[in-house]
This record gives sequence, structure tokens and C-alpha cells, in this order.
Amino acid sequence: MDIEVLLSHLKWLFMRMTIINLAIFILAAVLSMTMKNFIVRIHGSMFGLSPEFIKGALYGFLGVYKIVLIVFIFVPWIALLLMP
Repeated sequence: MDIEVLLSHLKWLFMRMTIINLAIFILAAVLSMTMKNFIVRIHGSMFGLSPEFIKGALYGFLGVYKIVLIVFIFVPWIALLLMP
């Protein structure tokens, strides 16, 4: 396999990964904003957690997911695009 073909496949793969994970992140953020009371009620009754802890954990999850998306998916795609 030629290196140009491999790079074009990698660019295509990382572009698709970026789009799919960005859509999942936006969906998770919108659902967590609109259904916060439902999420707190369900997880509070299932695991006996306080509402403050659940809200903090949800905020932390979205933050970590965003950082992972940027570092491991978006930045490699941009690096591949900048390669000659």
C-alpha cells in the first residue's frame, strides 16, 4: 500500500471519528441539560447518590469526554490534514 493512500484513508477515518464523536458529545450535553432532574432522580434512586454528586459527576464526564475528543481524535485529524 502506498503511503499517500494510507494517509488518505487515515484522514477519512479521523474525519468520520470526529463527526460521530462530536455528535455524541452534543447529544449528551443537550440531554444532560434538558433532562437533569430525570437523570438525578434515576441515578439517585439506583445508587443512593446525592443530587450534588450526580451533577458534579455528569459535569466531569462531559469535561473528560471533550478533552479526550480533542486530544485523541480532533488533533490527529488536523495533523494529518497539515501533512503535505
